[in-house]
Amino acid sequence: MIEDEYVDHEYAEAYSRFYSHQFRPPPKNCVRYLFFSSEFDSESVLRHLHDAGRAEFQGFVVVWPTAPPVIGRSALAPSPNLEGYFFLAVEQAIHALGMRFVVESAPFASKDYGVSLCATIATWIATDILHDTIGSRDVSGVELTLLATGYDPKWGRPLPQHEGLDAQQIVRALTSLDLGPVVHYFGFNGSTPSRLTRTEFSEIVCTYVRSGIPVILLGESKVEDKRGPRLRSFEGRHAVTAIGFRWNPNGDMDDASRSSTVDLLIHDDRYGCFGKFVLGSNEASFEGTVSFESDRDEVEYKLDLDTAIVPLPRHVSLQGGDAISLGRKYISELADKLDRTIPTSFFARLVAGVDLKEESLDWRTELSVVSASIRGLALPRFVWVIEGFNDAFINEPIARAILDATQLRFAENRLVLAVHIEREYRLDIPSIL
Repeated sequence: MIEDEYVDHEYAEAYSRFYSHQFRPPPKNCVRYLFFSSEFDSESVLRHLHDAGRAEFQGFVVVWPTAPPVIGRSALAPSPNLEGYFFLAVEQAIHALGMRFVVESAPFASKDYGVSLCATIATWIATDILHDTIGSRDVSGVELTLLATGYDPKWGRPLPQHEGLDAQQIVRALTSLDLGPVVHYFGFNGSTPSRLTRTEFSEIVCTYVRSGIPVILLGESKVEDKRGPRLRSFEGRHAVTAIGFRWNPNGDMDDASRSSTVDLLIHDDRYGCFGKFVLGSNEASFEGTVSFESDRDEVEYKLDLDTAIVPLPRHVSLQGGDAISLGRKYISELADKLDRTIPTSFFARLVAGVDLKEESLDWRTELSVVSASIRGLALPRFVWVIEGFNDAFINEPIARAILDATQLRFAENRLVLAVHIEREYRLDIPSIL
């Protein structure tokens, strides 16, 4: 179904800030395409949509009438070929013909040479998902560009955007939104060696994505696009957003903190929302290949990463890597004290304290005492939940450590809220160990 003269709020702001000042501005309205899994004719559209259309809804695409055309905020149902991947899918809802349609997916948008290049789009994807997962402020791409460059336009005028945002400008924009980020540098920056190993990189990205927090990745890209009448090559700095992952493609579910074999799902403004990024065989490098389902044989895409930017709520002080290390430490010490087997795998995720209490209601029956104890705790706004597993994390965890995410790394007397191994649990762990 096609909606002409669609009013898109993102485009309306870009039009007001930039395009309306042109001598020959583009049209004020956009075109929106709605996709369904079955066909229907124009005469029966209302009846069909009311009866079955909502269940058959597969997503929407908004096209800006700029030159060249830009894909605005869009969302399509994920491909069934993503089996085995964990990825961030949030409710993407629209209204058309007086009805509400919903698809569970990640948002997509392409870069706009006027107001938002690749780094702005990568940052916008992260903030749009965080708006749904933690309730952060909703912001447009053009506003992100102005927040990043308005007070210090490194490349001159902020609009039109002749150069993409660098890491410092992304940090400035996120900080303005109360999402003060953690920045990790790795790979090789001139003569500077890596500050982050592959294992640490995998742990960081997957821990945060599993917590509902996308990770913005920057690096050097090299693309050879064989589509069309002639070969097109692109090379230079690029930004993407990590929105999903799969541990150990060979099928072994190993410890997230020990395995360096991980595939990522990334949003790329040039090619799509669920690109598969696979690191190469060189353990000293962060270069990998990117493939998209529709262009697998026609696009050769390599991406050499060097920076990861993690937007965090301002209430979160304890970082993900520290949370895993401390959780593993407390669970292992309690296991030794109780003469229990130490879990073989550890995974961490950041959750709201109230959500953890609700989640504990679904823990298995034999943990009812532990669950009741967790619900009786006074929990902070955010907590880290470090879960210990035996063999695979597809089963229920056998141990958990609950850490106060609002505390500093070194405040161990206030950091640990609870630890349990099976039915055995302890509160105020530092006084016991």
